[in-house]
This record gives sequence, structure tokens and C-alpha cells, in this order.
Amino acid sequence: DFFGEVSLLHAEGRTATITAASCCELLEIDRPTLDEISRTHPRIWDVIRRFSQARAGSQAELFARAQGPS
Repeated sequence: DFFGEVSLLHAEGRTATITAASCCELLEIDRPTLDEISRTHPRIWDVIRRFSQARAGSQAELFARAQGPS
């Protein structure tokens, strides 16, 4: 899973707050690194765009936005 795709797609600061429900390992990929990866895997941007569009219209996302920041 991933998050933060909106800031990558729109070159904006992050607006979400993420809280892990259990221990996890995270990997941060900044824009220059993602651009480099996309040179050899050009479909990466399509995957990120589709994921972002699907999440934006999901019930969970709409509910979270309606609740506002905690």
C-alpha cells in the first residue's frame, strides 16, 4: 500500500495524517527518485493516477474528509 500520491501528482505539500495500527516499515520515495524509477517503468504514473482516482471517490476517503483533521 502507499499514500502521499496526491502531493506527487499535484506537486503540493502533503495534507494527510497517517497513523499506523501496528508496527510497520515505511519507505519514502521523493519525486526525483520516482521520476528516475519511471524512466525504466513508465507505467508507474498510470498506476499512481488510477489509484489516486479510485481512492478519492471511495466511501472511506469521503468519510475521512468529512471528519476533518483530528
